[in-house]
Amino acid sequence: MSAAGPKRGEIQAALVAMALEAKEAKQIAGGSVTEVVTGWVAARYAQAAREQLAEREGEERLELLHTLAQDWALLRKGDQTAERLDIERERLLVEQKRQLYAENDSVWRWKTKMAAGLDTINTYVAAHPKARAAFDAFLEQLPSASPEIQKWKDLQKSPLPVNPTESD
Repeated sequence: MSAAGPKRGEIQAALVAMALEAKEAKQIAGGSVTEVVTGWVAARYAQAAREQLAEREGEERLELLHTLAQDWALLRKGDQTAERLDIERERLLVEQKRQLYAENDSVWRWKTKMAAGLDTINTYVAAHPKARAAFDAFLEQLPSASPEIQKWKDLQKSPLPVNPTESD
């Protein structure tokens, strides 16, 4: 970068100042500044068009009306594009929430079923020494790389209460 060019700090300061101005303008406008300016320009355009139409007659008036209609169609196209983008943003948010809830619901149901299954296994293993020995051998085969598996192995090493009334 040349010595004459803007420095990084100057660029950042300018961006911060612009962001603050934009935020302030948005607060003053009570929403989108673009929408406020668009409304203002549209009103002025309509007023100027009316004045020019009053001065023309016949073919010249028809040509001006045709031009005005094209201009207005372009303005409306911008409005429609903005509205479509708003609708698309809303749809995306709804879809993201739906996926989040679906994933969480699915994970919750899966974890609930897994916990119930593990409780059943633990209860059976606690009451049957041969099953306990087989289960301990199974645990030794599991890799310890996963923190969840290691935590589960550690829990299994703790003594489980054995019901002396049940047999193999």
